[in-house]
This record gives sequence, C-alpha cells and structure tokens, in this order.
Amino acid sequence: MDIQKKLIGLQQLLITLKKLITKNLETKFGEAPMAQGKGSTIFLPSTKSVEGIIRIWTNPSSWTFTITIESPVSDAMCILNVGTELEPVIQGEKVIRKD
Repeated sequence: MDIQKKLIGLQQLLITLKKLITKNLETKFGEAPMAQGKGSTIFLPSTKSVEGIIRIWTNPSSWTFTITIESPVSDAMCILNVGTELEPVIQGEKVIRKD
C-alpha cells in the first residue's frame, strides 16, 4: 500500500476513539500490537507533555508500522507516526531482509 494513502487515511483518525483506530489498524492495515510501554509526547504548539501508553503496531507481511499513544484514563488515542520497511536491529550484525 502506498504510504501517502496510509498517511492521509490515518491523519483523519487522529485523536479519536481507541476502538475506531484499533479496528482500522487491524482490519485496513493488518497491523497488530507488537510492543508497548509508558511514555509521553508533546503536541505542538503546546509545550505541555502528555503521558500515556505508547504502542507499536506492525504488519509482518507488508513491513508497515504505526506508533500510537493512548490515554490510560479515557478512550482517547492518537497516531504519532506511521512507516514502512520495518526490520529488526541486531547490534553488530547487518540485517538482510528476505522478501
């Protein structure tokens, strides 16, 4: 899938209900949560830090990924980043993808 189409589609979902974003990531892009942790981000132009659960979603077939932050106390979720060509990093070894 073209990354521009994904960006346009995902931008329309920014800061909306967790269920809607989750459904779209799973059904439209075939992504599933791979890792998560407590984190924070700053939404410009504000300088205030927003804390939440950072989650990395991946599709191991298409090598796409999405990074989200979600509120631990409400249904708010925001897409922070999307990308392609996801691959593991192994310290000291060159990674060769076999597609």
